[in-house]
Amino acid sequence: MSEELIFKIKKLREDAVIPTKAYDHAAAFDLYSCEDKTLEPNEKYVFKIGISTIIPKGYCVVFKDKSGLAAKHGLHCLAGLIDEDYRGEYGVIMVNLGKEKVKISKGEKICQAMILPVPKVTIEEVQDFGEEAETARGKGGFGSSGRF
Repeated sequence: MSEELIFKIKKLREDAVIPTKAYDHAAAFDLYSCEDKTLEPNEKYVFKIGISTIIPKGYCVVFKDKSGLAAKHGLHCLAGLIDEDYRGEYGVIMVNLGKEKVKISKGEKICQAMILPVPKVTIEEVQDFGEEAETARGKGGFGSSGRF
């Protein structure tokens, strides 16, 4: 079992909800809206969450959809990655991909957030990949492994 991380969270608004996990073994925790907003079909909006954090060194936070909101209403979160050195208020970019308006209420769960490790990476330009380029898939892209 890995070492437990400390994830420090500060409320920036009185009505902010501290993130929670629905179940003990959940991979992610839920983030809650600090605003009431009705999203029209194809509308996107940045929902304020009312918190800031100190992310442990060597980690980042990634936002993921709530499966129920995606399946029932077509709600999707966009571009959600928080680096360890960010100290501002969290904002979640949501888009309504459904055909109906969706009302989000203050205090409602709108997305999930995962804390993930960030490996140290060195970018190296090469002229040729050599033997590393030879794989069963090769250059096969979209749809190369089947119909979809």
